[in-house]
Formats: sequence, structure tokens, C-alpha cells
Amino acid sequence: MHHLARDPIKTAIAVVFFSLFLSFWMVEPGSAQESEVQLVTGDWPPYVGRDLEGYGECAQLVTLVLAEMRLRPRYEFMTWPRARELAEDSQSDDGIRGTFPYIRTEERQKHFYFSRAIVKVPTVIFYNHRLNADLGKVTSLEELADRKPVLSEDYAYPTPIDAILNDAVVEPDESSAFKRLLVDEGVDFVPAALRVGKALLARDFPNRQSEIRVIPNLSVETEQYFMVPKLNPSSFGFKEEFDAALGRLIASGLVDLSHQGDAAGSDDTIVELVAPVGESIVAHEPEAPRRTLLLPVGTRAAVITWGTAYTEARVDPPDSTAGICRVLILTDPNRGRMVDVNGRYLRIVPGRSP
Repeated sequence: MHHLARDPIKTAIAVVFFSLFLSFWMVEPGSAQESEVQLVTGDWPPYVGRDLEGYGECAQLVTLVLAEMRLRPRYEFMTWPRARELAEDSQSDDGIRGTFPYIRTEERQKHFYFSRAIVKVPTVIFYNHRLNADLGKVTSLEELADRKPVLSEDYAYPTPIDAILNDAVVEPDESSAFKRLLVDEGVDFVPAALRVGKALLARDFPNRQSEIRVIPNLSVETEQYFMVPKLNPSSFGFKEEFDAALGRLIASGLVDLSHQGDAAGSDDTIVELVAPVGESIVAHEPEAPRRTLLLPVGTRAAVITWGTAYTEARVDPPDSTAGICRVLILTDPNRGRMVDVNGRYLRIVPGRSP
């Protein structure tokens, strides 16, 4: 757990979801549009969650697709292992019709049909800078093969990351995994979706989230899907109708999944980097400040951390480091890199800030 044509999907959902939802609920009693389907899912903000607006971005997209199919979803929230198990065992249209969002694995393909991708999610490596500052210097996933990860029960990870997950500690959910990372010197890192990890840290550990950082340049993007159980004879047809409905929404411009690469930072302020004539935009690697790169004017980025010059009241003038902001670059040629840059080059993009 997502777009009007040429706009991010959250913009489309904000405009389209309400109108479709309203018209949907105004139909005559007993009409075909009142058919309800039961779906199960879990807590994975901002993509899906019981307390999120519209139950989260992926749920909003699924609701749009089902409305196109003249169906109304009934969402039930539970642990991820329970959601998968119940969905897997469902055999009729009166039971659970599907669950989401999940990555495709061989094991899951034995029990489920997979829809078209509904969202692309970057998975990164979170580490405790206070306890393991040296991990910020890691430059490849292979270097983590002898370090101890903390994983979430029943989660599947992208293949390149899964290959280095040895001797892992398993917690019941990602919030518990991050709690372990904060307090246990015997563990080293948590692999998690970038936006999910940041959302959980901000929600569950607001006073300690600054201790947790992301290893730069180790992001692995995966597609996430809507799954329907193979035990239900109607599921394959249901999946085909879901894909066709999603295709129609994309063709009409009501949904545009092509901009989902920006999703890695869409919870943050989106900025454009602009420099005065004659100046260059110089960025620094967070864990190696002497290593620099020049960024093209017009580069778009998501602000990860604002410098203290922007966040703390002071009497004395800020020092030279107070204006440094950490950003995640969203556009080529440096897309996906996390860098530090002087905040005076940042211009907030209208309509793309919280």
C-alpha cells in the first residue's frame, strides 16, 4: 500500500475517490452496485491501515478498481500471517475474495492468483546509527551477509535482500522489529519499505526515530499485488475482471501508475533544487561528507530531514551546518540516492508538501 494523468496517484484519489464513493452509495437498494466483497489486509502505513484515510493508498486504489467492477469492498484488518492464512483457505464468493499488498513469491503462487501490480515499493536497509554507525559506510548488500537482521514474521523480502538475511531475529511485526533495533546491541539492521519504516518510526517511536537511519544507495524496488485464493473456483475470473477494471482506469487517465517511482518520498515535502545564476548545486554523501556530486538544476527530491536552522528557534545565527538538509533524489541521473544539500537551494513544489 496509488493518479490523475500526469499526476501522482494520491492526487487522483483525492479528487476521484470521493466522487466515485459518493455516487456508489447513492445507488438504488438491491442494485448490482451494492454487491459486497470481503477483503483482508494488515497494518502497513501509508499503503494500508485501519486508521488511515480511505484505509491507505493501496486500499483507496483497490476501492476504485472494485467500484469500476460495480463492487463494494468490506475491509477487515488483522495480522499479516492471519490475513494470508484466511485468504488462502477461502473457497467461496461468500468468504474472503482477496488480500493485498503482497510481493510475488513461488510459495504464494501455489495458493493465489496475482493481479496486475498495484504499487511499486522501494525496500531499504534501516540501521541504528547510535549503536552501529559503521553500517552507514556499507556500499553493497553483500557486506551485510554476516550481520544480524531483524525480520517481521511471515514477510517476504525482495530477492537481492533475502539473499543476505542470515541468522535473523524474527519479530511479530515491523513495529516490534524497529523496537528491537533501538534497544538491542546484538542486532544490526531491519529491511523494510522506505515509507513504511519512516511512518512506523514517526508513529511509534517519535522521540527516538532520529537514531535510525537508512544505508544510502541500497534500495530495491518491488511490485506489490492484489492476491486472490486459488481454492475459490471463481477467483481466476475475479482476478481477470480486476485486471481489466484497473486497465480501464489507467486508459481513462483516472489512475496513472507510471509515476510511482516518486512514491518513495511522497510522504515528505517534495522540493526542486534551484541555484542562483553562476552557482552549482553541490551535494554531499551523508556518511562521507568529503565525497560530493553536482546536481542538475531542477532535480526533484523528497526532504528526509530539515536542517536545524529550519526546525529550532535560536537567538544566535545558525552555524554552517544548521542549514544542511538530507534529501532523497527522485529524478535521474541520481534517482534513489540520499544526499545532504544546503537548504537554500530547496524550493517546495506546490501541491506536493504535507
